[in-house]
Amino acid sequence: MRIIILTTILLFSLRGSAQNTAADNLLILELLQNQRYDEAAETLRKIYPEPISDTKILSRIGYSLRMAGKLSEAETYYLRILEQDPTEISSLFSMAGISQRKGNFVKAKEYYKQILPI
Repeated sequence: MRIIILTTILLFSLRGSAQNTAADNLLILELLQNQRYDEAAETLRKIYPEPISDTKILSRIGYSLRMAGKLSEAETYYLRILEQDPTEISSLFSMAGISQRKGNFVKAKEYYKQILPI
């Protein structure tokens, strides 16, 4: 599962915005592959300062924070994505997973219900 997610992140990063350089992509990929998620999130935040509206970048930061165990911070990034696109499936799944890890099964169920009609 992690390989699929890492591959997806790499593909999105290669298609990213013009300010993104190959060196930045390689650094982020290396950090993710070595499970240095906290550093990956900080690096992404430095490369892409606020305000961030690109959902791909928000997703990469959210993923890094979620994997680093910073669930509340990750949640804010996924919610920002869902504000732009309430049907974004990967963010809905991520929010459901975060809710489960926090023990909020009712909220997780709500996110899963939002996924079903999509």
